[in-house]
Amino acid sequence: MICSSTTDDASTRNDHDAIKKHPLKVLVVDDDRDIVESMTIILTKAGCEVLAAYSCESCLSTLEYFDPAIIIMDLMLETVSDGLRLCRELRNNPAYSTIPIIIVSSIEQHTGFNIIDTEHLADSFIAKTFEPTFFLNEVLRIACEHERKTPGMPE
Repeated sequence: MICSSTTDDASTRNDHDAIKKHPLKVLVVDDDRDIVESMTIILTKAGCEVLAAYSCESCLSTLEYFDPAIIIMDLMLETVSDGLRLCRELRNNPAYSTIPIIIVSSIEQHTGFNIIDTEHLADSFIAKTFEPTFFLNEVLRIACEHERKTPGMPE
């Protein structure tokens, strides 16, 4: 168990410390290598174990051998609709449907597509560009939220 039972500022600091003892496995999916590198630096400095995938296909093949606690992904991969298709595929596949997904995207800026309700696709949405501390805290919040509502999570 990496998360404390409360959600105040002190527990968030404790959760950050706990990740270093029990690394959070994160899969980052984005075709922008600079963004992947930025997210990987932020997450690994916090103690997470991070693997990257640069396409829908590489995400699915990575999931065959890597069991992430959370997936962080862009919506605009090879095409504007690829990320949406991948989200739906993950949500409809029983092997992956319970893995929390955070969308990190600039889709609103590029297309005008307004993402107000991502509940059916993802557990959270972060607009590019993001502040590193906010990004890390949101990843941790979603991971801990998932851990708290999932019975039988390992200690």
